[in-house]
Amino acid sequence: KESKSMTAKERQLSQELIRSKQKQFADYQQAMNTQAQQEDAKMTQEVVTQINAYLKKYGEAKGYKIILAATEYGNLAYADEELDITDEVLEGLNKEYSGK
Repeated sequence: KESKSMTAKERQLSQELIRSKQKQFADYQQAMNTQAQQEDAKMTQEVVTQINAYLKKYGEAKGYKIILAATEYGNLAYADEELDITDEVLEGLNKEYSGK
């Protein structure tokens, strides 16, 4: 409404001001979305850590060797340390492929 009574220069300055405010708003909105995602990830990780600690205690108390769970972080929720074959596998791989 006001642009009809403005000079061309005033109209141009007004449009630049509007674009500037729109950019500031978009930047603010993006920053808030990023912060929300970071907070969500932090809170999710805290809950996952608590659940894993409980599952470890529960597995040890009940004498379980392994507990599986479907999560975004993997399928192994708890495993008795005696089931860890990492060192044996690494040793075997090193022997198998040494010198190749």
